[in-house]
Amino acid sequence: MEAIQLRIKEQYSNLEYLNSFGAIFNNEIILHKYRNSNPIPLDSVLKIKFLKKRKLVVNYVFLFFAVAGAISLYKLQYPELITNVIGCASVFLLFLLSFFLKNHEYKVLLVTNNYQVNYIVVEKYLKEDAKIIFQKIQKKINKQKKQI
Repeated sequence: MEAIQLRIKEQYSNLEYLNSFGAIFNNEIILHKYRNSNPIPLDSVLKIKFLKKRKLVVNYVFLFFAVAGAISLYKLQYPELITNVIGCASVFLLFLLSFFLKNHEYKVLLVTNNYQVNYIVVEKYLKEDAKIIFQKIQKKINKQKKQI
């Protein structure tokens, strides 16, 4: 990866930063996962923000099965002790999973000068690279705002 980065830096002298999610040049950015890697001029970007949102669908499914299992255990009342113990343990496990299982979705909010809002979906394996590149882009945008 570093050999590729060095080769690209030699070809493009105005390249400031490069990682697996995108590249920052002097006056534009290229995001590999967004609109076929077309360059985005930095002058047209008002704000860029990294968003982390928790997806709760899996949690709701586990909670539903835990409640359904608890209701069925209460209504059916099995005479065997081992069946009740296994049922209560599985309901308790489903209940714990519904609260402690975490599944996140990562997006980047990109606002342009004409107030067009774009969301860029970030895969989990690219989230660290995306965080780094968007912090650098935000610093560059803030510097441009201070100069104006």
